[in-house]
Amino acid sequence: MDKTITETAKKSRGLLITLGILNIVFGFVALGSPLVAGAAVTMLIGIMLTLSGIFELIFAFSKSGWKAGVFTFATGIISILAGGFIMANPAAALLTITLMLAIYFAISGISQIIVSVKAQSGRGLLVFNGLIFFILGLMIWRQWPVSGVWAVGVLVGIRILFTGWGMLFMGMAVSRELKGDPS
Repeated sequence: MDKTITETAKKSRGLLITLGILNIVFGFVALGSPLVAGAAVTMLIGIMLTLSGIFELIFAFSKSGWKAGVFTFATGIISILAGGFIMANPAAALLTITLMLAIYFAISGISQIIVSVKAQSGRGLLVFNGLIFFILGLMIWRQWPVSGVWAVGVLVGIRILFTGWGMLFMGMAVSRELKGDPS
């Protein structure tokens, strides 16, 4: 697997560097306007739920008997309604997503700290990671609903930014390797 990734990176290093730079730019854009980025993520979730619901309805009607497709039909309707609600009320949906993220981060942090007690190695890193997640969850929770304006967009921006840096560094490393430069 590792060899396949390296070979792919060698073949497409220029594309990797270009996409890395684009991701870095988009990451900074998201960090610069976290409300817009958060709203975009929220709208995308609404669109995906709506499309999923439509696909479920199509599948429900393709089943042989109505009893076989009734649950698929019901979940399709629920998905369409949820997606429609999100798209009609992106601000409320963004607040809800932010609250769920705060709860997720706090619980995830606590569970990582608990798991670290049983860990044989890497205990310190697990505790540190758990504390960071817990504190982040607490920060988002304490600032909610105001955190709804920044949290999702900032987190998405950070993710895009770090992905871009990773792609850029990998592309540059492969380019140096192919040129015979050991640094």
